Amino acid sequence: QLDVIDYEVEITNDFEDLGAANAYATAYDTRFWDILPSELTCADVTTGPTLTTGETVACLDPGDGGYPLGTQGTAGRSVLQATILTLAPQASSTLSYSVTLPATLAAGDTLVNDAGVRDYVGSDSNADTPAGTVYYPDDNIDDDNTGLANADAADDQAVVNVPDVTAAKIQT
Repeated sequence: QLDVIDYEVEITNDFEDLGAANAYATAYDTRFWDILPSELTCADVTTGPTLTTGETVACLDPGDGGYPLGTQGTAGRSVLQATILTLAPQASSTLSYSVTLPATLAAGDTLVNDAGVRDYVGSDSNADTPAGTVYYPDDNIDDDNTGLANADAADDQAVVNVPDVTAAKIQT
């Protein structure tokens, strides 16, 4: 195949910015995963991964030290993971990377990519510091956080379909 697909994942603090009186709305230590399709590994990530806020993004394959998926339903898939240190209200950080599709893909294959926030820290006061509650989004990408939900869902899925091959016979 050797086609290249560009992925972008935008992580946004959608809390309304009400100025200085709203300092508690900043999100701290926002931890997220971008779980690659089962057909891809970290070796297929050919550009990036980078975050617009500058934090380091790690790509881990099953068997790598620190691989986080363990016994989850998505275990066996490679994962990009990072922690965004600070997101002010209405601020975003965008994860960008490209993957080269392996030649082993077949026409009609479907690649499913899952991304989501695992958790983040808010502040319980107007002191603009990460001293508050840990928030766990509903429908959490991390199975270990199931049942801890105290925030709206923060996940999404991208589906890429490998086109079918067509042939036409032309008689001359």
